[in-house]
Amino acid sequence: MMDVRAVIRSQYLSALAMLGQTIERCPVELWTAGRAPFWQVAFHALSYADLYLQPTETDHVPRASHRWDTAMFRGDPGALYSQADLLACLEHCRAEVARLVPMLDPNEADPGFYWLRDREIGKLELQFYGIRHIQQHCGELADRLGQVGIEIEWVSRQP
Repeated sequence: MMDVRAVIRSQYLSALAMLGQTIERCPVELWTAGRAPFWQVAFHALSYADLYLQPTETDHVPRASHRWDTAMFRGDPGALYSQADLLACLEHCRAEVARLVPMLDPNEADPGFYWLRDREIGKLELQFYGIRHIQQHCGELADRLGQVGIEIEWVSRQP
């Protein structure tokens, strides 16, 4: 029988590995460019990854080193997070996957987040929702990098 928690863990870590590639490979000139700067999109993806890994919204504790715009989780517009800052966030998310996914009850009907309850999303579906969110923004960032000739490798699974 397949261990669903192991699959969830593997796919979270795979999505985070791909996002990590985009952060590591982003050239300086793209980091702050555009209406939604590269760093801000990556920060947003990591912020929601951290949030949706938690059992409930009240269990989420924003990292002390980050200022939060709680309405959009896009970070303080006056802030500029470095690649090192976001790679530290990425490591925090990886640690949260390792810590929290083994305790996940995939049969729990309540997602733990009031704004998702009316969508009838349970805990298992929330994990797919969170992984898809990471990948959607990873794809966006990989596309920006691809336009300047920088490729991202596909990560199919993580042990």
